[in-house]
Amino acid sequence: MPSLSLQQKQVLSAAQVQTLSILTAPANELVEIIEKRAEQNPFMLLKGRSDKPRYSRSVSSQAQEASDRHEEYLNSIPDKEGDIKRHLSDQIEYLDLTRDEEEMCRLIISNLDDRGFFVYGADELLEVFEISGRDKFELYERMVDQVSRLDPIGCAASDVYDSLRKQISILRGGFLDEGIDGELIDLASGMINEDDFTLFSKGRTRDLALKYDVDSDRIGNAFSVIRRLDPNPARDYSSSPIRYVAPTVRAVIVDNEVKVSVADGMIPAIEMDRTYDEAGLDSKGKRLLESCRNDIALLNSMIDSRNATLSSIAYFMISKQLNWLLGKTDRKVPLMLKDIALYSNMSVSTASRIVSSNYLEFENRVIPLSDFLERSADGSNSKSDVISAIAEIIRTSAEKLSDEKIRRILESRGISISRRTVQKYRALYLQ
Repeated sequence: MPSLSLQQKQVLSAAQVQTLSILTAPANELVEIIEKRAEQNPFMLLKGRSDKPRYSRSVSSQAQEASDRHEEYLNSIPDKEGDIKRHLSDQIEYLDLTRDEEEMCRLIISNLDDRGFFVYGADELLEVFEISGRDKFELYERMVDQVSRLDPIGCAASDVYDSLRKQISILRGGFLDEGIDGELIDLASGMINEDDFTLFSKGRTRDLALKYDVDSDRIGNAFSVIRRLDPNPARDYSSSPIRYVAPTVRAVIVDNEVKVSVADGMIPAIEMDRTYDEAGLDSKGKRLLESCRNDIALLNSMIDSRNATLSSIAYFMISKQLNWLLGKTDRKVPLMLKDIALYSNMSVSTASRIVSSNYLEFENRVIPLSDFLERSADGSNSKSDVISAIAEIIRTSAEKLSDEKIRRILESRGISISRRTVQKYRALYLQ
């Protein structure tokens, strides 16, 4: 007898899909959406944008010829085959993976930026996409290692230092075959961190030699190994054109109060064309007119709703991180996507799309809204605060403490995190 199962799925209507696309679209994409709607609506007028270029200049005939030759040269260069995500995804097809492993690999690849580095951390990524299962973190770490070994090696990294450490680990066998001794490779791997790179760039090799108890020549040899690595492994697969960021919201401080507004200068005003003779329309024309009028009203309503939502979310995020924004502290309070979703009464995935695609203009700076996020380590303390607490415990302790002992000390201070999290944050501090 066949088994029966009951499933509940949410199906979005066409209007809901349009509302979601407008809500999550950055300014340039919103303009494209509006222009496409105007092409389909003969009674829609767009005002407030000029077809003339904002800046113009005269060009000599010689300069024009040089420009034409340069354009011909650029056009002769063959296009790159896709971006880094597509390049990595194509290789997944040839790996012997289970279904769960393949899905995790594709999830990891979808979380990479143009440099091949992570956009979100593991905890937040798995939370946003609601991956279930007790062994999801173990599976995630195995598949991160798998993706980082694909061509080009060193992708699926948190930053450039993490990428370089992955590369030197993967290339270790080849370096040994070349006659480079293992201790030098280990020294080079240990020196892949911001502090040591800064010391070496300033010529302070003696400080590094004292730190690692080796001679200065050994430090130079270790950096020779590091120089063979690629700090931007995805550069050959980044075929995206230069993108210009337009701020979506603006914030100013007036009388110690935050004022947030939507930066809608590039978004055209949508109006009804009044030049037609409504009295001269037949019944079919009048029905078309009414449909177009309703479409314009609906589009304006959706844009107004978008602007109100953006302003509300931006105000919420700024008020949470105001001291950080004003430079009064370098620490942010815990603020996650689920907090924004709860505040705005939307799904976490929708909040993620809004935050990742919009920018704030503040005091001549353009800041991604995603910069205002800060992962909470235990629900009340930020990641940076917990790392600082772990660092203080390690520095002030007369003995070497285990991860479990540090966890207990933190718990006595009101910070409740797992031993696994202590281990991860401790490694970040020791880098």
